[in-house]
Amino acid sequence: MSGETFVEVRRQVFALYGEGRYREALDLVSSARQAFPDQDGTMSFWTACLQSRLGLADEAVATLRDARGRGRWWSAQQLEDGDLDLIRGRTDFQAIVADCEKARAAAQAETKPELIVRTPPGAHRGPFPVLFALHGRAGNARDFEVRWAPALNLGFLLALPQSSQLFGPDAFAWDDRDLATRELADAHATVLASHPADGNRLVFAGFSQGAALAIRLCLQGEPFASRGFVAVAPSAYRDPDAVAALVHPAARRGVRGWIVTGETDYARPSTETLHAEMTRRGLACSLDVRQGLGHEFPPDFPSILEAALLHILGP
Repeated sequence: MSGETFVEVRRQVFALYGEGRYREALDLVSSARQAFPDQDGTMSFWTACLQSRLGLADEAVATLRDARGRGRWWSAQQLEDGDLDLIRGRTDFQAIVADCEKARAAAQAETKPELIVRTPPGAHRGPFPVLFALHGRAGNARDFEVRWAPALNLGFLLALPQSSQLFGPDAFAWDDRDLATRELADAHATVLASHPADGNRLVFAGFSQGAALAIRLCLQGEPFASRGFVAVAPSAYRDPDAVAALVHPAARRGVRGWIVTGETDYARPSTETLHAEMTRRGLACSLDVRQGLGHEFPPDFPSILEAALLHILGP
């Protein structure tokens, strides 16, 4: 594990999982655990899921129980994962679910939205164009900062809001869209009031659920206007017709977009449908489908980000 980031380990684990190589994925998680002690909850959850997939019911329950004893917990939504179907009917598993819900409720009562802001280094001078980047579901702003950091060297101010909606320990979601919109409006106001930001050159960005939200908010032009969006592996919309109806007005405002997704991404069909609708209604949006890529960032994302920002804002 020397030199590897947690994001890279995650990519490898999910690739093995996607190929049905559960034993190899479990071995990889086991070997990586000591290198990432701050990811104990996530890796314990992966371990239990893989053990369940391998038919190791007692081991899966023990993994969750032991991690809970170390203070880890998971949301009810996480524990509904189909990978845990093998142990779902067990009373000891249900006791873990109930205990985790108590821990989640207590933590949620203390959780507030957060905001990370980074300014360009060195000779860059403001006011700066702004990249407003949203984490994915079950993510956080800190872990995904490294993905968007190349924008700093392109002269962008980087704003990374973090939702208050808990999905798990140090994991957040944008499930309540109205609440998310209010929190993002507050974050936007803070960025403009407290940093050398050019509000007329703002680009929305995001990954997965954050990408889908970024597209929607950019198209609707609320709670604040943006010039375009950069979306990585956007998740599927529950209301695609409502999103499509926003495209034509956005195109008239000059909104531009860039979407990158994977050939094997579960949401690729809906992404391609939305892109076709954008094209039909006159919105300039590039779609980059990467061969062999799943629901993740492509390895050459820094160069993609540069091209996308140039496409949206121009030279």
